[in-house]
Parts: sequence; structure tokens; C-alpha cells
Amino acid sequence: MKRIALVALLLLAGVGGLCTAWYVSSQRALDAEVRVLEQRAAQTAVEKERQVAESLSGRLEQLRRDESQRPYFQYQNLYHDPKGASEGLSVVPSPLAAGPSHPLIAAHFQIDARGRVTLPTINEELHELNAPDAAAQLRIRDALAPAAAGIRAAATPLITTLEKEVATAARIAALEARLAARDLPPVPAEPKLAQLTRKIAVKQEAIDPSAFQQNVDSNEVFRELKNNSRQAPRPQRAIAPAAPPVQIASTDLQWQTIEVGGKPRLAALRAVITPAGTLVQGLLTPALEGMTLARGGTPLEGTGWRVHLDPVETAASLRIQHMRDRTRFQRTFVAVCALLLAVVAAVVWVLSRVEKLATDRARFAATAAHELRTPLASLRLYSDLIAEEEDPSSRERYAREIAGQTERLGRVVANVLEVTRFERGTFALEPRPGAIGVLVEECVARLRPQMEAAQCRIELEVAGDLPEISFDPDALHHVVDNLVDNAEKFSREVPDRSIAVAVAAEGGGVNITVSDRGPGVPEHLLRDPRPYRRATSASSPAGLGLGLFLVNRIVRGHGGALRSVPRPGGGASVQVFLPAFYKP
Repeated sequence: MKRIALVALLLLAGVGGLCTAWYVSSQRALDAEVRVLEQRAAQTAVEKERQVAESLSGRLEQLRRDESQRPYFQYQNLYHDPKGASEGLSVVPSPLAAGPSHPLIAAHFQIDARGRVTLPTINEELHELNAPDAAAQLRIRDALAPAAAGIRAAATPLITTLEKEVATAARIAALEARLAARDLPPVPAEPKLAQLTRKIAVKQEAIDPSAFQQNVDSNEVFRELKNNSRQAPRPQRAIAPAAPPVQIASTDLQWQTIEVGGKPRLAALRAVITPAGTLVQGLLTPALEGMTLARGGTPLEGTGWRVHLDPVETAASLRIQHMRDRTRFQRTFVAVCALLLAVVAAVVWVLSRVEKLATDRARFAATAAHELRTPLASLRLYSDLIAEEEDPSSRERYAREIAGQTERLGRVVANVLEVTRFERGTFALEPRPGAIGVLVEECVARLRPQMEAAQCRIELEVAGDLPEISFDPDALHHVVDNLVDNAEKFSREVPDRSIAVAVAAEGGGVNITVSDRGPGVPEHLLRDPRPYRRATSASSPAGLGLGLFLVNRIVRGHGGALRSVPRPGGGASVQVFLPAFYKP
């Protein structure tokens, strides 16, 4: 056992050292890998941030230019197109009435001089004309309403500039009219006005006053047209005689930061001057992830906003992945270590079994030598006595002793041979139908002289209603011989050395019971018979420990069972059950 313990310690030390080195090196490699990935992630985030800022700046600038060309009257739910083909009264839903179609637009809105916020998707009077997502648009309008004053304040520079440009244009137009009345060449104001217009991006257009009025009263016109379609035709609303065109002036959209719901938002605003008052129109962009007013990041040209992609978030995801990789490695490490420990345990177990087998074989060799030396010495002694004895009765007794010792030697040799056949896998049964009672009687008759010479009385009881069963006669001889021999050995220290052998039918088979008055075979030897295992108590008889192993293997080969049963009046009984007509 000391050698096995030393081998186990060496194996554990080697496996432990390898596992420790593997774990430490793997952890260092994982940490180095995550540091490299974090550096790459930071560089990638900066590059991605620049690309996103460039792309978003271009899209926002293009959006601003496109939306700056949109006519002012499309910011209301219903409008009349002055350039349309319809004459007289006509209003149609605005292209914006269905809601924003651009991903960078959350809503279009308009704020009049009184601070009233309207959206082209919401018609306060004609609810059937509301957009499908009216609830979401109403939430946006309700968020914009408290910020209306702030939005108009943000657009004040645009309104002021527009008013100045309109007044300047009016003065130039009046001056040109006076010069024209005096038949003087006109003032070359167009280049100057065009230069101013390009500088402040001001647009002016003249529309028919009737078209302007229809846009002002678009809901009333819609109702009138709807009623006329249901009733008999009536004269349409009278339209005033030709009047001077209505001048509409507007600026291009400019990016501004406004506060909506207590949070800064990016919006494009423009000022519109009409005869009905000054309007502030604009579009609200959605809250985009990564857009910020804080320092750092890449600026969005013309907006005052920046794009900032936090590398910490990417690093956090990398750390999470790193923890997952670490956990996966730890699980693999534990599994591999457990496997290695299992291998070490298996190796130690095999070595212990090998050492135990070697010890058992050494013990077996010593026991076998003793078991063979005793009968051989008896054979020599009785042979000498026969040669010198002249008394016939004594010579007959010596001859029976020689026969008994020879029988004993035969059983030892037979048991060893049978165990060898079992270990090599060459043992085979040849069962055939027969009378089990007759076989047991033959065995007992053959053993009786030897038992009686050992002062051991043997009794046999065979039932008459035994079923015919299939069995191997030679193998059953080994079973009965070993059971009777064990009974004789374990009853040597008791006064009553009688042995009872009974054969009886039971449950579709036959029971062979061998009983004695001795302490009997230990229960664990009957429960799990193994070769070279025997009772270890001081009072236990000597032996090779092969008998019960052979009996158990032969009985199991017949489909039967070996068991211990209590004997009335004390003592031990070993019972063998063999089923009828068992076919292996």
C-alpha cells in the first residue's frame, strides 16, 4: 500500500503541476487578448464615429436643402395648391398629413404668432383627416406646446433678418416704381438683392390672393365642398375681383437646438412671413443614439451637435465576452481536471488491484502449498504404514485414508483448474435433462466414506416429486462436493458434526440445501463470492477460497441462485436453486 500511495502522490503532483501551469498561462493569454481587443475596439470606435458623423452630416444637410424647398402651405393638414390644375374652390390633404416618411424626421410642426402649435398630421376640427399614428403625433404636439415660446425665440434671428430683407426689398421696389414713373433707367438692384438673398437664403413668391385665402380657410372650404357633394349644387363662394398678388417670404431651414420635454433636441427652423402673420415652421429629428451636445466626439457640420460613440460600451461588451470565455475555460478546465483525476484514480485503482491480485496469488501459492503438502504428507505416511502393516483391518483403514486424501487433492486441483478456465473464458456448461436427485445421491455416496473417516456424519433426504431439470453433471458434482466440504470444515469445532443434504422441489425448480451445526460461511462471502476470498477469523479453517466462487459461477450458469437460509435449532444452511429446463 505504501507503494500505491507513493505512486498516487506522484501522479497527483504531476497532474496538479500541469493543470496549474495550464490555468495560469490560459488566464494570462485571455487577459492579454482582451487588452488587445479593447485597444482595437477604441480605434474602431473612433473610425466608426468619424464615418457616422460624415454620413449623418451629409444626410442632414441634404434633408435641410430638400425640406427648404417645401411650400409653406404644406405644413397644414389641408391646403390649396396655387399652381395646381384645379380652378375655384379646392383643397387636398397635405403630403405631410400621413406622417413623416423620412427616418430623420419625427414630426413637422408650425407655430403661429400667438404661439399655437399645429402639426400637418393633426386636424383639430376634422378628426377623420388625422394620420394613422395620430396618438404618437399628439404626444409630440403636446411636448412641443410648452416649448413654443422657446422655439420662436430660437427663430427670432431668422424672423428679424427676414423682416429686414422684406422691408429692403419693398423699398427697392418702391424706388424702382418712382424711377419708372420718371422714365429713368431702373436701379440695378437685382444683383444686390440676389446677393443678399444668397447670403441669408431668403425666398419670395407671389401667389393669387384667392389661393392664399383658401389656405387660410382650408377647413371651411373642405366642409363646403363636402356639403356641396351631398346636396344639390349651389353657387360657390364668391371670389373677389382680381387683386394684387400676395407676397410670401421665407428663409431656408436652419439647424437649431430646442428643448422638448426638458431635453435638448435637434430641429430645423425657418421663418415665414404672410399677410396673416409670421410663422415658424420646422421639423423635429428623432433622438438618435450617440448624438450629444457635450464636448468630445466628431462634430456634425452646421448643427452644433456631435457624434460620440462611447468605446466604454464596446469595451464593456468585450469584458462580458471575456467573462464568458473565462467561464467557458473554467468549465473546460474543471472538466479536464476531473477527467485527469478520474484517470489518476483509475490508474491507482488498477495498480491497487494488480498489487492485491499479486498479494492474493502469493497467499494462494502459500495456501496451495500448504493444502497440497498436508495430503501429500498423509499419503506418504499411510503408504509407509501400509507397507509395514500386516494387520488387514489396519491396512484397509490406511487405504481409506489414502483414498480420502487423494479425493481431497483431486478437489483442490479441480478447483484450481476450473478457476483458471473461468479466468480464461474457456469454461462452458453442457446441460442436459436428467434426474438431479440421483446425481446428488451419487455425490453423497462418494463423499460418505471420507466424511465418516473425519468423524462427520452425513444425512441425505431426496424428495420423490422432483421435476426433471437440465444440468451439467460434472459441474453439479463440483457444486455438491464444495458445499459438503465447506460444511465439514466449518463444523470441526462444534460437538455435533452432522451434515444434512436435502433435495426438494420449489417454484418450478429444485433446491439443494446443505446444512451443518457450525458457524457457517460469512454472509458477505455468499453475497459476492470472489476467487481467493475466504473467512479471515481466527477460528476459520484453512482453504484456497475458491469453492464458493466456483459454486456461484456454476449455479448462475444454470440460471439459478446461491443463498443462505436459517436452520431451525441453529447452524448454517447454504441453498442452491436450479430452475427447471433452463436454457443458457
